[in-house]
Amino acid sequence: MRSLRPRLTSLEVYASTLLLSLGVTPVLGCGSEVIVTDGEGGSGGEGTGATNAGGQGTGTGGAPGARCENPVPILVDGKDTGFDQCDGGQLARRAALECPESWPDENTCCGVCPDGQLCSDSGEIACQCVDACATDADCGAGSVCMCGDPAGVCVPAGCQTAADCGSGQECTSWDPTLGCLYLEFACTTPSDQCGGDADCPPEASFCAVALDGHRECVPGGCAIGRPFLIDDEARTAPLARRSDWRDLTFRPQAVSTELARDVAAAWELTAQMEHASVAAFARFAMELLALGAPPDLVERTTRAMADETKHARTAFAMASAYRGAPVGPGPLALDGALDGAADVATFVRQLIREGCVGETVAAVEAGEAQVHAVDDVVSDALGTIAGDESEHAELAWRALAWAIEAFPRARLALEDELERLERELRAPLPLTGARDSALLAHGVVSPQLRAHVRRRTLREAVLPCLRAIAAAERRAAA
Repeated sequence: MRSLRPRLTSLEVYASTLLLSLGVTPVLGCGSEVIVTDGEGGSGGEGTGATNAGGQGTGTGGAPGARCENPVPILVDGKDTGFDQCDGGQLARRAALECPESWPDENTCCGVCPDGQLCSDSGEIACQCVDACATDADCGAGSVCMCGDPAGVCVPAGCQTAADCGSGQECTSWDPTLGCLYLEFACTTPSDQCGGDADCPPEASFCAVALDGHRECVPGGCAIGRPFLIDDEARTAPLARRSDWRDLTFRPQAVSTELARDVAAAWELTAQMEHASVAAFARFAMELLALGAPPDLVERTTRAMADETKHARTAFAMASAYRGAPVGPGPLALDGALDGAADVATFVRQLIREGCVGETVAAVEAGEAQVHAVDDVVSDALGTIAGDESEHAELAWRALAWAIEAFPRARLALEDELERLERELRAPLPLTGARDSALLAHGVVSPQLRAHVRRRTLREAVLPCLRAIAAAERRAAA
């Protein structure tokens, strides 16, 4: 339904229209936030990041849990890398040493990577070829070379060692995506309430850096578009050197080598997630059939699979153009994909996370990227994706309304997801800056900017809709 396409500037209108189409009375009136695009730390409502996540954490005022306790040096072939593993799960950059190298790369999940690249299996993407480094000088400004086996990789950083931080403070890692497992390094502060994720309780399990620089425990989770979730992890296929998944020939505007590399990696990530969405919809179709869903939901699901195939091909074409080499998907592992397929509670939880949240956020994200993309080809492609994703989101909401009406036990799963998302609203937001704007001009929403898009979409559209559906069901039950 193209009329329901959401944008950041019209999320409350989108939510009202969606609820009315579902026959539910809107319950709206939420505040809004401002996406920071120039490294400034202000926003309305909870966007300041200064709110304590329910008082959780290991302490205040530089509590012991905020330090790197019992540091264990990380070695490669018996040589010191300058990084330490801490009890809290974070890494501490003790010294800027040249990374030991132990080529060849024995990680085979990427196939064979080009010279100068290694196969990385960090993050929510299982395997991808990334540029190798030996020292910080091999990385761009605002990055450090994080040593590993067989070589190092460049990661964003606001510090290189503790010498760049305040007296008694350290340069340690955290995950700005709150669950996608992409590390950055930042200075600790005397106000930190945690040092790493292991210092946090289950209900707020990520140690995040707030806008004012202090760390606190917050809830989180990783999703881009409709993720293919198995055991709460987004599964994707590894990248492969192939050209048959490209659906267009695209010549990008001339950019620096470093920016082209970052844009290519981002489009590769998008392509892998879109490719995995095909599997997510295939599973969704089988779940609908197993639960006796009406035919229109099944028909729209099969059309969505074709849409996601187009999106993946477009994203792989973009990635190939910026990478300067063809790239496509490898085999996608399916083990465990149908566990609990006929369980209503599992179906509803997954539907909310993959569809009502994931697809709605994806539609907003693509729409915002379309507006800022400077290339007409990229903008047109994002416009198509935004329209399709909005239809997929509307399909998810209609499926949820059907499931809640058809299965009384589905309501408890809805209430559980509502509580989980309410906790997520208390998470501090990462800082954004010039790099995020540069990527956005090429149709790429960075993980940091995505956190802001996700927060506003949750606050102004997803949660109001879920609350209204839950309230309507409570009234019906009474």
